[in-house]
Amino acid sequence: MSNNTDQIKIASNSFRLTFSYNGETVEYISRKKIDMRPPASDPLIETEEMAGSWYTLADNQGQLIYRRIIQNPLLSLPDIAQADIEETELEEIQIQEETLMNEIETKSEGYFTLVIPDSDLAATFTLYCSLPETGGIFAPAVAVINVDLTNTDDIESDIETLESFSTLESTDINKNTIRFNRDDKECWTLVILAEGYRAQDIGSFNTHAQAFADLLFETEPFKTYKDNINIYSLETISVDEGAKDPTDCSGGTGAKPNTFFNASYCRPTKIRRLLTADYMKAHHTCERFVPKYNESIMIVNATLYGGSGQTRCAVYSTGAGHNVGLHELGHSAFGLGDEYNSYTGAKPSEPKVYSGTPLSLPNVAVTISEAERKWNDSNPLSVKANPDCIHGNSGDTALADGEIAAVEGAYYHDCNIYRPQEVCLMRNINEPFCKICYAKVENDLENYSV
Repeated sequence: MSNNTDQIKIASNSFRLTFSYNGETVEYISRKKIDMRPPASDPLIETEEMAGSWYTLADNQGQLIYRRIIQNPLLSLPDIAQADIEETELEEIQIQEETLMNEIETKSEGYFTLVIPDSDLAATFTLYCSLPETGGIFAPAVAVINVDLTNTDDIESDIETLESFSTLESTDINKNTIRFNRDDKECWTLVILAEGYRAQDIGSFNTHAQAFADLLFETEPFKTYKDNINIYSLETISVDEGAKDPTDCSGGTGAKPNTFFNASYCRPTKIRRLLTADYMKAHHTCERFVPKYNESIMIVNATLYGGSGQTRCAVYSTGAGHNVGLHELGHSAFGLGDEYNSYTGAKPSEPKVYSGTPLSLPNVAVTISEAERKWNDSNPLSVKANPDCIHGNSGDTALADGEIAAVEGAYYHDCNIYRPQEVCLMRNINEPFCKICYAKVENDLENYSV
């Protein structure tokens, strides 16, 4: 490991970079100094021909000194595999699964922010993404934007300079402390946002926020590292309850409630249980009231199952439940991939065989050798294969309790793709994290140890 990498690991301050995107076009807006500890780096590995999304910092010699795996900021992916779907709707989804996967790859636009170490050693920032329009989510990622960090003219210090991108209706928002350990700059700081809760519903929101925090601290490794975590909730009151439910998705009611973050099902693509919101407004709200926050999660007061994991903001409905929120946090905060075999939860008309490129996801591998490199220091692993590529089957090989292996079937496919263990929260919302996902979350939370 280079000396520069060693030094950047102990950086005590950060920059928050802001970008806009329209389809595959990403534009850099500005960066702002933040008095907070930066997120931990992921392993500095060769990433050519990998699918997914991550960003890197390089020094003035081009040496890689920091790498962070993230949810692709150009996409909003729903988690609907655990939904309680009516049988008739399940049949319709089964027929449309390929269409739904294609819908993910349609054009969208918006804003996103990323946090990097504030270090004189960092000369260049690069963001890599699999492009939704031209390559799809399984295609090799490409560099979508480079930022020269040696040019300091773009550094912002005033949050008001970004207000034109997302105006807050009110500054009269009540902030609640759910858990406080020490200054936010030294902790992994989570903000829970209310969406679709009217003034008379705020008591319910506070109950829901506390219930989510309780679940978080019952779940490892959050339980072990609870002293490294601060949690706040913001009472962002809406005029109406619920979320928009457009009729251009099958079953949509046409509801158009007036809500704080403009949450909507069926957006930006026509998947009804894709529940998204104004992420930039969520960021501005968090930054105004909790300037040193790491991650936000939005609870939407709506009975229809829905959710999504966007970069630095997870969204889920009360109808989906807090376990879905925890799963979404795995995506948005820690860059973990889905481990279930079917994108929609429906049994496909025929098994899905993965034929794409290797993935940047820490908990998914497309070859046995990749699994061994990622999960076992290149030592041999047991293989639980699905030789006949049967949907939902992972073979008959018996594994020791808690054994890490190469278990076939993950990331919306049945074959030619592997997960580390039989069960995991990223496969089933009622299970704990597998050991590999646990280690990824632990690495991030341990970064805030005193």
